[in-house]
Amino acid sequence: ERPFQIVIKGVHPDTETDEIKKELEIAVPEIEIIKISSMKIIRSKKPMPMYMTELKKNGKEEKIFNFSRFMYFTVTVENYRKPPGATQCWKCNQFNDFSSNCGYTTRCLKCGQEHRTSECTITTPQDNPTCINCGAVGHIASSRVCPAFPKIKPTKGQGVNYPRTQRESISSKYKRQKNISYAQQAQKFLPRPVELNERRNNTPLPTGNGECIQQEFCGSLQEIKVMDDALKSIPNLIKSVSEISATFNNRR
Repeated sequence: ERPFQIVIKGVHPDTETDEIKKELEIAVPEIEIIKISSMKIIRSKKPMPMYMTELKKNGKEEKIFNFSRFMYFTVTVENYRKPPGATQCWKCNQFNDFSSNCGYTTRCLKCGQEHRTSECTITTPQDNPTCINCGAVGHIASSRVCPAFPKIKPTKGQGVNYPRTQRESISSKYKRQKNISYAQQAQKFLPRPVELNERRNNTPLPTGNGECIQQEFCGSLQEIKVMDDALKSIPNLIKSVSEISATFNNRR
């Protein structure tokens, strides 16, 4: 029977797991704790303020959700959610297997010998490691480039998480070129002068009704100009009328 897995969030990341186990047994004596492990960031291996706890199913494991204060910290207790993707056994390093239920021979991820990876004497990165799952040279069994690595099928509304090498290849195709401005890039899509001249030469001139329309348009422009000149002369006209009126009043 699989254990009941929960995550305790909020406890300081430097807290020892043995200390957490003792305090949990005091706070909730009804539960049976199997294992407590610190959760770490995958890339940097730094511990997070989160502890994955495995409890034995005895019908009272739900009581662990009842408290929000633990070891002088404000904590939240949630069900453990398996991260997306395939699981890899820490014992045999095969996929879709669990170390707690594994019946295969122990294999080291680095050298392939019959011991845990954490117990391996190799402590520095290898230039050309040999994969213990596919036998190829250049990657280890946990690498996404391995042919034996399970392909993740995205669910509806979820994108594909491509490997880093593939992401870099895709992004390089759409990468902005250096020392090229937007105007220079836009010039590529503008018609050249030769093409413009060809278009002008190939464009037929208006005939018949077109000439009449052009004459009417020019006449309308002339009328608009006359009206504009008349409107501009109104202030001068008002000023002249005011001066004449003032002169007439002075003579009286």
